[in-house]
Amino acid sequence: MKTIISLSFALFISLLNLQAQELSPQVLTTAGDSYMGSAIQLDWTLGELAITTIETPNQKISQGFHQAYFFTTLQVEDLPTAVGTIKVSPNPTSDWIELQMSFNEKQRIQLLLIDLSGKTIWSEKLIGQELNKKYSLKGFASGNYYLIFQFAGNKYSKSFQINKQ
Repeated sequence: MKTIISLSFALFISLLNLQAQELSPQVLTTAGDSYMGSAIQLDWTLGELAITTIETPNQKISQGFHQAYFFTTLQVEDLPTAVGTIKVSPNPTSDWIELQMSFNEKQRIQLLLIDLSGKTIWSEKLIGQELNKKYSLKGFASGNYYLIFQFAGNKYSKSFQINKQ
């Protein structure tokens, strides 16, 4: 009887010290990294060792392939020709680019020039219906850049790849 009471007491004391395990997401892989920019986060992995997914209507348990929370908050359409047109020339260029913009009504536009690493080189806000602009690229390194037109309300977008020689 003393043994049962002693074992019960020891079991009770050991249960008081129990702690739940805490799991944080981990990936076993040969390579990977995470980068955070001003507008985007990029996480990547290479060579994961195991892949498994078990799904029920209410749950999903998966292993392998870099896991992330994925959601879309808005849909941006390419600029329809009914709204307007944008022409960029010359491309490729060595010194400057000229923009010719014509819209069916006055537009508010955020213009961005971005390098291939995602860094914004310059930006400018434009307002108008018929716009002609010329920008110098003389101080920029040779390479590819993205010229992005973001329209007010983020409903439309238009982008061009600029080849600076």
